[in-house]
Amino acid sequence: MKSRDLWIIGLGGNTPSEAGDPAATLEAALGMFGERGLRIVARSQWWRSAAYPPGSGPDFANGVAAVEADGPLEALLAILHAIEAAWGRERRERYAPRPIDLDLICRGALTAPDAETARTWISLPKDQWTKRTPEQAILPHPRLQDRAFVLGPMREIAPDWRHPILGRTTEEMWRALPAEERAGARPMAAPGGGDASAAD
Repeated sequence: MKSRDLWIIGLGGNTPSEAGDPAATLEAALGMFGERGLRIVARSQWWRSAAYPPGSGPDFANGVAAVEADGPLEALLAILHAIEAAWGRERRERYAPRPIDLDLICRGALTAPDAETARTWISLPKDQWTKRTPEQAILPHPRLQDRAFVLGPMREIAPDWRHPILGRTTEEMWRALPAEERAGARPMAAPGGGDASAAD
């Protein structure tokens, strides 16, 4: 995947919705992308990961999709928020269990709102992760390099994407994670039983 016009969107959820279990909700959400003008170019399989912070809820279903979209970042965010609302997402408490979460992860070498702001949020100490929330979208997502549940699925569709600030590819960031972090995010069972492709 080499187009600079593709957005990477992270999908997650850990409570049921009208569509069914979390993975079914995410599938239903993907089904709405085309209706809202988002063309899916590639997508990962679904992965399972523990909620963060530990003990804050049931396991998540996670995945990523690469999409083409017209218009500015703000327009895309509005579309994603509308899809979340359609499947019962209420933004009340950070890290609360939720049926769906759609996050902008990256778009080529784009930094938003600017490289300096993105670098500041990326370098935020870990003890501040749950205490501070940016008031605007930050790209690349400031916690991308720390999240196995994003990097695992993302390496399926964009292993060679290079972080415009850190200078590392998706694959390199995945390999840099502690082994226990990588082990905590695994592909879900493939249809018909058995595990999906190995994550290592």
